[in-house]
Amino acid sequence: MKKQHTILVLIICLILGYPSIAIAYPGQYSWDPLYIEIKENPIQKQLREDAVKRNENLNKINSLIAKYGSKIYYTCYQNYCATGDMGNPNTQAMCLLSLEYNCLMRESAFQDKSDDSLDEGCHKKYGTNSYYKETINGTHICDCVDGHEWQGDICAEKTVECPANSTYIQGSCVCNDDFIDIGEFCKRCLPGEVAVKNQCIDICEKDYPNSYAELSADFKWECFCDNNFRWDEVKKSCVVNKILSENNIVIKKEKALINNIDDKLSKNLAGKILLQVENNGESWYVNPDDKKKYYLGRPTDAFNVMKNLGLGIKHSELSGYLNFKFPSLLSGKILLDVEQNGEAYYVNPNDLKGYYLNRPVDAFKIMRELGLGITNNDIRRIDVGEI
Repeated sequence: MKKQHTILVLIICLILGYPSIAIAYPGQYSWDPLYIEIKENPIQKQLREDAVKRNENLNKINSLIAKYGSKIYYTCYQNYCATGDMGNPNTQAMCLLSLEYNCLMRESAFQDKSDDSLDEGCHKKYGTNSYYKETINGTHICDCVDGHEWQGDICAEKTVECPANSTYIQGSCVCNDDFIDIGEFCKRCLPGEVAVKNQCIDICEKDYPNSYAELSADFKWECFCDNNFRWDEVKKSCVVNKILSENNIVIKKEKALINNIDDKLSKNLAGKILLQVENNGESWYVNPDDKKKYYLGRPTDAFNVMKNLGLGIKHSELSGYLNFKFPSLLSGKILLDVEQNGEAYYVNPNDLKGYYLNRPVDAFKIMRELGLGITNNDIRRIDVGEI
């Protein structure tokens, strides 16, 4: 009777809505005690946990409003959380966490001070190389200025790998001083030249048209007027010289004395330096490309021939040939190291070795030392070329 009374009391408790469930386990025999296990009602448990989470959310909301201001908070909340199931406290908690990092922190950068411009807001958040771009759905969008890119949350200068002898300036790679852009790389101007408007011009020609530079014995560049030109009375410009230069006289004379051109002889002597032994030892260079002979004249004339008839070559390729010998297809050529300082080398057809042509005087000396004597009759069977 006592056991039955106890069970009846438990049933009445459940009916009255107690937030727990009581389960009775009777013993095997009538005299055994009645064992009671009390369990929390799962519905009531969920309701209690939801109430705790709602209270936490409310505290979080109050904290966010206090930190960022109600205007920013409700603007962000409307954009990020209004469309979700905010009746679920767990969903609301997740939205509040995302809300701070995805909206509140960014928007606060624009409104910490009432007189901040939109650009200043971007500067504060992403650095001085950012700017205000647009506003989408109430959210301010920043971007990086030209020449900069996103690196994390900062607009930093773009890391661009420029070719050798160039520098990254305002969004592009620019060749350094005394180099010109020839597409794949920057080519160094020859000694005695400067880069002007992406062209290599003579250092003297830059200031004195119709002039050229020559390195003196004390390694200083000196300016001289071109052939058929002379300095004016105050030596400020090169003016036309009506009297033909000595070189032009020699060239004009040889052209007049040309006999029938011998193509076979011209081909055999291509790339050679010829010395006119029956005259005054005038030196000529037979260009392998057109098989014509070019008068070397003074050291500066020889240097001019070298500069105009030279063939550009990569430094790595040139270095390999210098360590051994040049191929026969480069026999007699004048090669210019375009990736260094424009150093010139003459490939001697006799041994296919490269001979360094340094200053005009040195170049003239080497070319005469490697010269081949020739009679007037034979040399006048080779056509005359002019630079």
